[in-house]
Amino acid sequence: MRSLILAIGLVAGLPCIGGPVFAQSPPPVEGVENALRARAAAAPPEGYTSIATGVFLADQWHVLTNAHAVMACSVIKLENSELEDVPATVIALDTRVDIALLRSTDANSHGLGIATLDRAPGEAAKILTFDGLPGAASRGMQVPATVTADPLSRRGLATLSVEIGSGQSGSPVIRNGDLIDGMVIGRLVRTGRGAIATGQMISDLLEYVGLKIPSDLDADDEFERPAEAALVAVRCTR
Repeated sequence: MRSLILAIGLVAGLPCIGGPVFAQSPPPVEGVENALRARAAAAPPEGYTSIATGVFLADQWHVLTNAHAVMACSVIKLENSELEDVPATVIALDTRVDIALLRSTDANSHGLGIATLDRAPGEAAKILTFDGLPGAASRGMQVPATVTADPLSRRGLATLSVEIGSGQSGSPVIRNGDLIDGMVIGRLVRTGRGAIATGQMISDLLEYVGLKIPSDLDADDEFERPAEAALVAVRCTR
């Protein structure tokens, strides 16, 4: 597993349970870590609120989102069609690939499993995202895409064939309808194409904190819900 260190207590103003996880290694793609530092240095005014997309995992309590979206937050709230202003806490971060794990104080009715293998370059993909600004007023949708053959994939990241719009950062890349095998972390500056953290990086983070998420969800569940029901808006007040 890639080298990770555990920070105890409050680090960089982050709320934590047992301390957030930080990556010790350098970022795999030039500009990812610099972008995070630039956001932190901007020092938004007190009370400033930002919003990002997140997704509930199959245990229905934990949420994946972008690390930059939850850094230095005084309050984190979750919102979708069934949850309103539900507090959440940062459990773990990997700043190399801009992913974060949150713990909600209330369960969502649906969550997604984790794919056990990364998607092969050139394979069809779907991005699970909101059709507008993340929140209860927006609907979930699935956007077809392709994970491109790219050297970034050897370093924990890959790219998508489609351009990524505002508010889609933090959206999961899914396969088989209900398995996460990547996460959108932003846009490549020159092309607008989406950059994604691979499923392996997500699995490494979950394994580090001892969170086991199934990859074989029960398709016969009488309460089975569409994958879109796992989406959630993540609001950070700094």
